[in-house]
Amino acid sequence: ASRSVGWALCLLTLIMYVFAVLFRIVTNNTEIGDLYFGSIPHGMATLLLPGLLPDHGNTVFKIGSASIGYAVVFVIFVIIATIVIMNLLIGMMCQSVNVVASVEKEEVIVSYVRTELGALMMSLDNDGNGVLSKHELERILLNSAACKIISEVGVD
Repeated sequence: ASRSVGWALCLLTLIMYVFAVLFRIVTNNTEIGDLYFGSIPHGMATLLLPGLLPDHGNTVFKIGSASIGYAVVFVIFVIIATIVIMNLLIGMMCQSVNVVASVEKEEVIVSYVRTELGALMMSLDNDGNGVLSKHELERILLNSAACKIISEVGVD
């Protein structure tokens, strides 16, 4: 999980860098450019704080005015507390949905096989006792409908 979160943060940084360069070029010699995109790092900070973390932007700028180190530590905390934890929660939810889907798929397959093969076995049960003899089982294995049902569920 930490590897995927790390790559997600790298991708986010790359995206912020590209858009900071784009905004720096597009807003050059404008009031908005001077205010928000005066340099690439300042543009990235604008995209990150008011753009992605708007609730924490003012706090980070106030802390940063006292010391840039404090602001960096605070941003790291916000990223860990919000982005990473939320990604982990989403991953856990996806995993549990995947497990439930696998179990339900298996139940559907078992029900399908039970219904289809059960009907086929009853039709091939000559003496009607509900138990297949060796001869009746051989007839099932040679029956094309039974082979189709068995191959549909992945049995060779």
